[in-house]
Amino acid sequence: MTTYVNDTSSSHDCRSALGLRSTVLVFSDDALLGEACCDIAASMGFRTERASSSEGAREWIKAQIVDIAIVHIPFNGNSRLEFLSEIHERRPETVIISMVTVTVIRNVVEAMRRGADDYLPIPFTVEDLSQVLSNAARVCTERRETSDLESGTGEGQKAGRLIFKSRNMESLMKIVPRVAQSAHPVLILGESGTGKERVARGIHEISPDAEKPFVSIDCSRANTTLIEKELFGVQSERPLGAHDSSNGLLAAPQGGVVFLDEVGELPLSIQTKLIHAMRNREIWPSGAVSPEPIRTRIIAASNHDLSSMVSGGTFRKDLFYQLNVVCLRIPPLRERREDIPLLIAHFLARNNLQRECVRRFTWSNEFFRAMMSYDWPGNVRELENVVNRACALAEHSKLQACDLPSVIRIGDHPKGKILNGHDRTSEIIPLREVEHEAILQAITLSEGDKQKAAKCLGIGKTTLYRKLIEYCHDAELSRSQRLRDLPNGQSYPLVSVNV
Repeated sequence: MTTYVNDTSSSHDCRSALGLRSTVLVFSDDALLGEACCDIAASMGFRTERASSSEGAREWIKAQIVDIAIVHIPFNGNSRLEFLSEIHERRPETVIISMVTVTVIRNVVEAMRRGADDYLPIPFTVEDLSQVLSNAARVCTERRETSDLESGTGEGQKAGRLIFKSRNMESLMKIVPRVAQSAHPVLILGESGTGKERVARGIHEISPDAEKPFVSIDCSRANTTLIEKELFGVQSERPLGAHDSSNGLLAAPQGGVVFLDEVGELPLSIQTKLIHAMRNREIWPSGAVSPEPIRTRIIAASNHDLSSMVSGGTFRKDLFYQLNVVCLRIPPLRERREDIPLLIAHFLARNNLQRECVRRFTWSNEFFRAMMSYDWPGNVRELENVVNRACALAEHSKLQACDLPSVIRIGDHPKGKILNGHDRTSEIIPLREVEHEAILQAITLSEGDKQKAAKCLGIGKTTLYRKLIEYCHDAELSRSQRLRDLPNGQSYPLVSVNV
């Protein structure tokens, strides 16, 4: 076994996430693939180990704690999938990344079921692997914090964590630690169910005031008077000239965060009071003879386009500017589909924990494909509800497409509508894309048997292989712009294996 060490200046990437040099084990019998993964990981500052056999990989797992394990799953990878289960049972703190060919969906599903935390589709770029390793480093940190909490040696992992691997979410979450260190207002925009409150709690939990309260106010409530009292307080006169003062949340002595959920629903009268409060950093409780200083931080969220509401006169322009010091936009789930498998695995794992050993759920290829094809207008909240519903109503422990609501089984993704013969849209899908989707579906339904898939499609096996190679070539061309040079000036092409 060879150890690759690179002490270049780029090593801060993994050290900043983990605080120390972490070990990445690359298990692949493909020498080129393994060497490339090791070199890329070493360039990021990881200590890397490579194994080309199950025996060699087991030696590393037994001999020391491996922080991150990248396991290459070949087409017929049952033994490699068994090894994933072994790592997960023996070293549950290890972050497992399955490296799978993009055309073999069943291996992605099975790897996640057996404990993989993330997946790396082949072919991939240097940027793809770098992002996966960065995410893995973050998960390592959280698991170590959790372990410290359980042993009484650290603060531990806090609530409000988001599950993601997509680039747009990664870019968003890189800003959060910087935002958390200030006391400025924050405006979080995003569709319903994207996790706006979760992001707000995440900002609070890593801020210097993390031990202070986090109070959420639903601004869409009809009781305007109650919202006004909660925010600004009330002061009533008692006998002998005394006053009974009830501080509003904005002036709460203990400070903390006031989260204004759906701030766009606030009536204009309260918007006026809020802008004066934020501008002067003080509030006047109802009936008060003197103002109270604002001691809390304001984080607001909305699923509306507030700039359009400003133009329409339903939201005050000055309040919009006052709140919009830092603006975070959470992308909808349909724009980060690579997060869907991780979210499904997370919600299934939570269901399994809640049910203890009564019945442990897994998922079928058909279930996975239906979930990936759906556009999720309700975003992560809808996905969570769908997984919970499927677990509650399923007859068997392996979830099937029939356990899903009909709208998801049919699919509202344009490709899904055309392939399933439902609700054809006015959008024209290129014939090549439809053909590619049909081939992938045939391979999945044939459980990887390409000869059987070719027969179902009415084409020869040679034709099927040729088309798969063409699709991989197209993927290389479309992603070649994302290649990134390594510190020594070298650059790797897309890493791929023979189909």
